[in-house]
Amino acid sequence: MKLYRFSPIRSQVELLQALEYLHETCNRLCLETVGTYLPVRGNIGIFCHDYAEFTYLTGLREKLTNPSPNYNEKYFPLKQPITFAEQDGIPAATYEYLYIRQVDPYRSQVGDVDFVMSSDPFAAYKAKLITGEFRDGARLFERPEENLIELWLPSYDAVSFVANNDMSELISGKNADIAGVIVRNDEGKYLFIQEKRPDVYGKWNLPAGRRVSGETTAEAAVREAREDTGYQVELLQNAPVFEKHLEAAGRTFCMYAAKITGESKLIDPDEVLDVQWMSFDEVKALHMQGKLRAEVMLEALAVAEQRFGK
Repeated sequence: MKLYRFSPIRSQVELLQALEYLHETCNRLCLETVGTYLPVRGNIGIFCHDYAEFTYLTGLREKLTNPSPNYNEKYFPLKQPITFAEQDGIPAATYEYLYIRQVDPYRSQVGDVDFVMSSDPFAAYKAKLITGEFRDGARLFERPEENLIELWLPSYDAVSFVANNDMSELISGKNADIAGVIVRNDEGKYLFIQEKRPDVYGKWNLPAGRRVSGETTAEAAVREAREDTGYQVELLQNAPVFEKHLEAAGRTFCMYAAKITGESKLIDPDEVLDVQWMSFDEVKALHMQGKLRAEVMLEALAVAEQRFGK
């Protein structure tokens, strides 16, 4: 297996060659690990291996894709979907979304393709992984909120992921509400987390995240607080203390006042760098330094400070 088989990609022709290779290779990986070909989810991704390549490919992506809608600011809709015909038993497939992954020393593969498995078989497959009944080639993806099964084998220079929904369903949920909590202690300081996700690495944020299907924003706020900080919290009131719809993002931010009801536990080091209590002035300073995740979080805190900080 040759690492960095196509890198650095320097032209649109080379990009299409890499995408065709990924289509074929990931399908073979799927057949070997799952035992059958699965329909593609509709997205295909290239992993960059140096920053010059990432700069070039993001520029090329801007020419090939529309700026929105996209999921998680990663999957951009292609202006012209890419279709590969059936060949050597590999089913035909159409890809509508392109992902250019930032440089990651732990992702040396060419890229990835996602596949779709219907809900019941997916649940059964996932259950076997949880109980450790599977051979090499599959594992639960490290981000539980994504609900994915990762396919890998050391003989392949590509990885794949299996989901129980396609990209159209996922994209339709991209506008899901963002819910979180504002927790103020007796010293007048607020609970904040420091992000570890590559695109917002080191930024500070209130404990918050996307509401999932079947979940109320209040339930999402409590869950996100637990996942981000390790604290069990209780909402002080049923209605959000701050609510704002952002047209550009197509999302509504709902922030609830909350109090801690349970002891802290260790947070996931893969998701959060740090958890700290900060004063309103300290948060404003972070915003001025460009270290706050989003200005809307400062707006939410200003409302809470006015209401509860007296």
